[in-house]
Amino acid sequence: AVEHEGAAYLYYGIPGGLNTTPAWSRTGNSADAEFGCAVAGAGDVNDDGFDDVLVGSCNYYDDEGKNVGAVYLYYGSQTGLRASIEPFADWQYLETQSGSRLGASLAGLGDLNQDGYADFAVGAPFFNYGYLDAGLVHVFLGAENELSTLPWWTAYGSLESELFGYSVDSAGDVDANNFVDIIIGARGYSNIYKVEVGGVYMVTNSGGTLAMTPVKTG
Repeated sequence: AVEHEGAAYLYYGIPGGLNTTPAWSRTGNSADAEFGCAVAGAGDVNDDGFDDVLVGSCNYYDDEGKNVGAVYLYYGSQTGLRASIEPFADWQYLETQSGSRLGASLAGLGDLNQDGYADFAVGAPFFNYGYLDAGLVHVFLGAENELSTLPWWTAYGSLESELFGYSVDSAGDVDANNFVDIIIGARGYSNIYKVEVGGVYMVTNSGGTLAMTPVKTG
């Protein structure tokens, strides 16, 4: 067995509850990868009529550095999640900075730009950007064919040890303009009164365009 490689399991619903046998599973395939540190439904990213699944591997090591983190997307199908072995997933994204722990948070966001494809967000709360452990959140757009590995939108924390992106989720349509907004947690946020009190940011969506600067709301 590979120590701390991690695993993710999918269970189908049945009348009266959940099946006790997983219908699908994956392991990290490398020591200390922590595969499955976060999981989320992605919605129908490729608009084929089947929902897809995101899995984070927040301690993933690459050849350049350790703990960079990775996110994997698995497409649904008529028979469930595809049994993809090579490649390891239908889509994957690796961070490049050591210690950033990409994939610690994941969220399906719905169709942000109303193009018919579900979109999703991934967090790397220990990413250094101007400040140590400021954190970041990437948003990726769904597509029919190959998903881009270039984020459509990125926001960064603005304080040392803020851990921006420690959590992320769809906020629904907060401002009633018929476009989905995003909410982001910053567990390590500190103000002049308290250290690591934590913070919450809102990102508004206007006509399919996300605000460049998240607004702190709590």
